[in-house]
Amino acid sequence: MSEIKPMPNPTQEQLSDPTFEAIWNVIKTWDVNVPEYYQGYCGATGSHVMLILNALKTAKAPSEAIETAVFQALGEASMCWSQRPKGIFDSTNAKRIGDELLAIISSR
Repeated sequence: MSEIKPMPNPTQEQLSDPTFEAIWNVIKTWDVNVPEYYQGYCGATGSHVMLILNALKTAKAPSEAIETAVFQALGEASMCWSQRPKGIFDSTNAKRIGDELLAIISSR
């Protein structure tokens, strides 16, 4: 049998987060079993909500990879000239362009 891990505990700030509250309102009457954390079933707790929130954060990781790829591509595209441009790179404007691209991507 593998080692039992400690359950994550929510902070006061997390307890008042709307996403935390929404998940809690759905699972608060459930009996749950999370074998990598304990044996058997028990009533849902804030720790179970934290396990769900942590899993959702992990699932969002690909969007962070897309964000990184967009901004790296912007930087690389800024150097696609036969002669390298001179002057100061406007990183604020580049960020605006990247943010606009990401908004388009996330709306689809």
